[in-house]
Amino acid sequence: MIGPSARPLVVLAALLAGLLAGCAAPVITNPGPPVARWRAVDSTLYLSDGMVVRGLQGRECRLEFFEHRVVSECHAGEVTTRIVYAYRVVAPGQYESEVVEHARLPGLIGTRTRTEFRVEDGQLFTTSYPPPLPGSPARYAIKTEARWMRDETARAPAPPFRLGCEPLSVRTLDVDYLTVGGQTFAATVYQPEGPGPFPAILDVHGGAWTREDVRRDEHAQFDRALAGLGLLVVAVDYRQSPSHHYPDSVADVNYAIRWLRANATRFNGSPRLLGVLASSSGGHLVLLSALRPAEPRYAALPVAGVVGADGARPDYVVAVYPISDPAARRAYAERVGSTAPVKSTDIYFSPPGSLQEGNPQAILDRRQAGLLPPLLLIQGGPDAGGVMHDKNVSVEIQQRFAASYRAAGGALQLEVLPGAPHNFVNSPGPDAERALRLIKTFIERQLAGG
Repeated sequence: MIGPSARPLVVLAALLAGLLAGCAAPVITNPGPPVARWRAVDSTLYLSDGMVVRGLQGRECRLEFFEHRVVSECHAGEVTTRIVYAYRVVAPGQYESEVVEHARLPGLIGTRTRTEFRVEDGQLFTTSYPPPLPGSPARYAIKTEARWMRDETARAPAPPFRLGCEPLSVRTLDVDYLTVGGQTFAATVYQPEGPGPFPAILDVHGGAWTREDVRRDEHAQFDRALAGLGLLVVAVDYRQSPSHHYPDSVADVNYAIRWLRANATRFNGSPRLLGVLASSSGGHLVLLSALRPAEPRYAALPVAGVVGADGARPDYVVAVYPISDPAARRAYAERVGSTAPVKSTDIYFSPPGSLQEGNPQAILDRRQAGLLPPLLLIQGGPDAGGVMHDKNVSVEIQQRFAASYRAAGGALQLEVLPGAPHNFVNSPGPDAERALRLIKTFIERQLAGG
């Protein structure tokens, strides 16, 4: 038990770890696997009542970086504070980090810290401005300044992943991965043959949220082609029927992302950089997990060995004709005389208020999104005669979403394929082939660090 006199130091230790974590991120131009480990040399903590705490106060702090994630560990005697962050550079000399895992102060999960930094003579200098502690304490930190040195004991970085030029042989197997509401759902694993480990990508099918005839084999040919490039592809089923409504399938997809991250090594895959491929309504479900991975109802299904919603945000997303704005999509379908999307939208979003609550475009408009993963969005556009063959979602809907995503700090690549209909990746042809080339280039760029 921690006595009253020791509690302020424990809180300061947790705060210091929180404020310092992520500070090596800006010096890594293309972060890959654990490319840098840093140790704190000294620090100064400025408190709201004017008190200034100098030095590390017996703490030993280190940071290790994984892609867009940072793991911070501070040791003070027998007390260890471990925090996991997601981060993004928001301006030259400045980055923002978001707490995604914090065992000692779970109330800080989802909070953000702004950090200014500079690098001089191989040292990193940071100034961090933390979020308030839960419970409105009388004394709280308002700023932390710190100096870091590279930790020479860090292990050497692993070589970056590269996708193959020659197709690999692929084997498939089916596994049960989710049991919910008395139902068990399966995943099909497309496993490249070779030494591996292979980067993993989850495939989330479409089906207007309600169609029971659309399952995990919707993209079977496309999934096999991706696996032949050297990706471990896992296509999943989830709750999709007229009897299931928002947010049932969102929770299933959120679970599937965390499950694959925790189980990729079982199939000779790597969880280091996990992507998601999704189409149509499946794209809608994935976008919700990308925007709000820790939303309690989305992360409601626990994964064995995974803490809370840790790992639910994909490291990158490939969305093919996604329903990025269900309300605008319903209006578009009604306008062009496509009645099936209107009906399925009304069924899935029958809970009051759900059409706006579970709307990716509205989430961006309300500024509720967290850190945003890189996103490739592919949409069919008008043909040479100006005819739009996709009667489900318009180019204008995707353009508005792309603008909002970028305005929120996300990197989004929008590709419009003239004349492509909805569901074009389900059948061989020029549109599917071009989409495959775009996806391969995009994924290679992510694997190389951006």
